[in-house]
Amino acid sequence: MITVSQILFCALYSIGMLLFFVGIGYLVYTIRGRKSDPYAVPPSFYQFGITGLALTVSLYAIVSTGGKTILLPVPLLIWFFLQKRAATDPFSERRPFNWADIFLSWLLPFLFFVYTFWSFNPDQIKYVAGDFNIYYRMSLFLNERGVEAYNFNMLQQPFITRPAPYHFGDLWFYGISARLTANQPSPLFLIAFSVLATLFAEGVKDLFTRTLKAGTSVYLLRILLVLAGLFAGMELTFPSFLRRFCEPYTLSIFNWGKILLLSTFVVGILNALKAKAYTGASVLIAITSMFYINAAPALFLAAFLLYGAALLKRRIHIAAWLRLNSWYLVPTALVVCYLYIILPKFLPESWPHAYTPSETVAGPLKNLQPFKYIKTAVNIFIGGFFQLFTLAAYAVIAVYAMVVARVNWKTALMSIPEYMWYTVLLFVGGLASWAVMHPVAVDTVQFFHNIIGIVYVFVIAGLLVYVSQVLRNRLATVLMTLAVIAGIVLSVGHIFFTWNYPKAEWVRLRQFTSTPDAHWVNLKSQKEFSYWSIKKTDQYIPLCIMNNKWPQYFNVCLNAPFIPVDQQSLYAFEEQRDKMTQTFYQYYNAKQQEGAGSDFGSIAETFMKEYKVGYFCVSGDTVLPERFRPMVSDSLTLSYERMTIYKIK
Repeated sequence: MITVSQILFCALYSIGMLLFFVGIGYLVYTIRGRKSDPYAVPPSFYQFGITGLALTVSLYAIVSTGGKTILLPVPLLIWFFLQKRAATDPFSERRPFNWADIFLSWLLPFLFFVYTFWSFNPDQIKYVAGDFNIYYRMSLFLNERGVEAYNFNMLQQPFITRPAPYHFGDLWFYGISARLTANQPSPLFLIAFSVLATLFAEGVKDLFTRTLKAGTSVYLLRILLVLAGLFAGMELTFPSFLRRFCEPYTLSIFNWGKILLLSTFVVGILNALKAKAYTGASVLIAITSMFYINAAPALFLAAFLLYGAALLKRRIHIAAWLRLNSWYLVPTALVVCYLYIILPKFLPESWPHAYTPSETVAGPLKNLQPFKYIKTAVNIFIGGFFQLFTLAAYAVIAVYAMVVARVNWKTALMSIPEYMWYTVLLFVGGLASWAVMHPVAVDTVQFFHNIIGIVYVFVIAGLLVYVSQVLRNRLATVLMTLAVIAGIVLSVGHIFFTWNYPKAEWVRLRQFTSTPDAHWVNLKSQKEFSYWSIKKTDQYIPLCIMNNKWPQYFNVCLNAPFIPVDQQSLYAFEEQRDKMTQTFYQYYNAKQQEGAGSDFGSIAETFMKEYKVGYFCVSGDTVLPERFRPMVSDSLTLSYERMTIYKIK
C-alpha cells in the first residue's frame, strides 16, 4: 500500500537520514579529536553512521521522557568510548569513502523492501502487518506520551504505567521516523528499515572485506555481503520430523526490523573484537543492551565466556577480566535500578499499580516444580542446537573445500578469529538464557530467537569469505555462492511482514469508515482466545490495515474482562497480567468499584458513549448482541476478513 511518489519520498528521506547520522558522527569524532591525533577522524561510513544513530536516538529519547529512559547513559558511554579507545581501534584506518559501494549498500536493501510492498496482482494491495504493526503503534505512543511502557491502553488516566524492560531503542528510532512520515506506517517502515539495512551492510563489509584482494570474484563477494541481511538458514536441510519447529529460523534478518537494529550494533562489537579493542567492545555491548534489552542476556553471557576463555589462556589477567566485564554489567545495572527500582518510588500516587520486575519474575516462579523446570530447560538447550541443521548446506561445502585443500582440523579451529567465536557464543548464550528463563514468560524465547538470525548471517558470511579467499577452491566458491543465492531466493519467497488485501474490499472499507476521531470496539468468540498472543487484545487488534488510514486507530475488545486464563498453564501469571492492563478490563473494573454493578451491557454502553465509539465490529463467529442493535445506523460485511462492521449513530 504505497505509491510511486511515496517511494521517491522514502528514497530521498532515507538517504538524507543516513547522511544526517554520518554528519553527526563525523562532528562528534571531530569535536572529540585533536589535530595531532592521527586517529581523530576515522573515515568509516559505518562508524560515523552508527555513532550518529546511537547519539541521535538516545538524545531524542532523553528529551521526550525527561530523562526517564533506559537510553539515559548512552551519550556518556559514546563519549567515553571515543575518549578512551585504543590505538588498535578497528575504525582508525584512514580509508576514503567509496560512494559507489555505499550507494549499492543502500540501493539493494531499499529495492528489496520496495518489492515487499509491490503487488503484482491488480486486485490486491499490500500493507505492513505482523509484529511491525505493534512496534509502529508503540512508537506513536512513545511520541505522544513520552513514557517507556509496554502498554496500549487508550484510557486517559490509566494508560501510564510503571516502566517495563523492552527493546525501546528501535521504537525510539521508529518514533523519529514517524515525525518525517506523518505517522504513516508504510513510508515509516521503508525509511527506517532501509537506513538500518544500509548501516548493517556497510558494517558487514567493514568486518569481512578489508583484506580482500581486487578482482571480479571479490566484487561479487562484496555484493553478496551487501545482501548479508538476506542470508538465512535453509528449511530444506532441516530433518522432516522437526520441520515445524524451524520456520522462524529460516527467515533473513531483513524480515525483522527490530533485529536489524540489534545486528547493526553487533557488527560494531565484532569489529572491536577483531581489532582486540576489548574495552571498546564491552562499552558497545553496554550500549547495545540498552538499545535492545531483550538481547542483553545473550550479549552478556557470550562476553563473559569469551573473556573467561581469554583469562584461562592467560591472554588477560584477573584485573583486566573484572574491568572488561564491569564495563557492560555496571552501566546496565545502574540504569535498570534507576528506572525500575528508584524512579517508581518518586512517581505520583495517581499512577496506577503495575507489576514491577521483581513481581514479574517472582509471580511465575511461585509454583515452580524443580524437576519439571530442569527437564524443560535441558530439553530447550539441547533441542535448540537442532536449528543448526538449517546451516548444513553451507557447512558441507566448507568441509568439502577443507578436505580438498587438506586443511588440518585443529589448525582450522585454531584459526577461527575471536570475533567469530563471540558469534558462536551468542548462539550458546541466547539458547542458555532462554532455557534458564523459560518459566518467567513465553516471550523469553526471544533471548534466542532474536540472536540466531544474526549468528546465521555472520556464520554464512564468514564461511563465504573463508572458502573464496582462504581456501581458494573454485568449485567450493561457486557452490557456496549458489547456496547463498538460493538462501536469498528462499528468504524473499517467505516474506511475512506484508499481507495481501483485496483492493475492492479495502475501497469499500475506506468509504464506509469516514469518522477519523471515532474509536472502535469489537467482540470476539471464545475460540479466538485459544492462542496466548491473541489474548493481548489491545496489541493484536482486528483490521490493523486501518492504521494505513488513521494512524491513531484503536479497536477495544469488549469481552476482555472475560478472557479465560488457564490457571494450570505455565504462563498463567503472564496471561493474567496482560489481561489486567487491557483497556476495557480496567474500565469495567473501575465502574464496578464505583457501584455500577456487573451488568456488562450497561457498562459497555457507557464506555461507548463516553469515548465516542463510532464503529462496532464482530467476527464471523460472533453476533452483535440485541441490546446494541438500536445504536446501529448502518453495517458492512467484509468477506475477506469474515467480519461485520456496524456504524454507531
